Amino acid sequence: MPDLIAIDVLFLLMLVFLNGTWLFRQRKSLARTRQSIRMADLFNQLNDGIVIMDQDRIITFVNPAAKKMTGWSMGGIVPFCEYCQKRTIPPGERRCLLADDLSRQYFESQIATIQGGLINVGMSRTFLDPTVDGRREMVITIRDTTAQHAEAALRLTRQLAQRSLEIQDEERSRVSLELHDGITQDLFSIQLGIEHVRRNVRDPALKDQITALGGRLAIIQDDVRILSHQLYPALLQERNLPDALRSLAQSMSTSECHIDVTCAHTEGLDWNIVMATHLYRIAQEALHNAMSHGSATQLQISLRRTDDILQMMVTDNGSGFEQASSAAIDSGFGIRNMRERALAMGADLSISSRLGEGTQVTVTLTMRPEGAT
Repeated sequence: MPDLIAIDVLFLLMLVFLNGTWLFRQRKSLARTRQSIRMADLFNQLNDGIVIMDQDRIITFVNPAAKKMTGWSMGGIVPFCEYCQKRTIPPGERRCLLADDLSRQYFESQIATIQGGLINVGMSRTFLDPTVDGRREMVITIRDTTAQHAEAALRLTRQLAQRSLEIQDEERSRVSLELHDGITQDLFSIQLGIEHVRRNVRDPALKDQITALGGRLAIIQDDVRILSHQLYPALLQERNLPDALRSLAQSMSTSECHIDVTCAHTEGLDWNIVMATHLYRIAQEALHNAMSHGSATQLQISLRRTDDILQMMVTDNGSGFEQASSAAIDSGFGIRNMRERALAMGADLSISSRLGEGTQVTVTLTMRPEGAT
């Protein structure tokens, strides 16, 4: 009898052990399932594309981001990137660089989409644990780098435009200095010589001619002085854009055309010489266009700072133009130069106009914390 009881107890213990083992396995399997579901949810919510492929490059998993980028789907074959398709493969290597070179964690190239186009991508990869038969699946993370390349191209374009304009301004400064220190001084010497000759001439008619020549020379001296100033105002070297704009307005105003300048909240700004020069040249070009092509009689330059935004507007009452024809107007050298200067300093430039209602040129710039730089 005791033996039967012992057997029953042993049997019950075995049932408990087997049941516990089954429950443990079920819980472990459930935990794995839940973990897989959580991982799948995570992959599905990522902005980066996730693709899992086997050793035959057949897709076993693709998240929505990757599918949106490439159009690939489960069961499809991952194409080789453009670089791997064209590269020379050394003996013993596989065509896929990421799969063959285990030391390489990241690679940029172009990949083909299901629609037949190419997109710029950055790819990183890792491997899953081997399956029972020893096969390893590769996980590829794909990020679309088209926007990054576009930003890099924009930065390069901006740098090239900036350097081109700097060269122009350096040449303007050199010519301005030559006019001021060279030609102006020579003209002054000639004026002194003419005055000396005039004083020693006794013939009244000849003296009148010499006096007329002296007057003409004085006009030429003034023209050269104005040209020197317009080429590169000394006030820009002093980093004083508001006063440079006022001087520009005064020099360009005529009896038929009046130019006003207003500046608001610009006191105490540390004007960067490059930015000040760009804004000055844009204003100069806008005034020239309004007076030469728009027959304007009233013009206004407004320079205003609001928090970290600096805005300059040049408004005129000229003939204006139809916005539909702005493409033809933009093809002009002056407008292109204005746009290039705005691009070089990272500003937005807009031109609005209506036929018979004048034109407004607006430059909007976000300043850095240390000032207008």
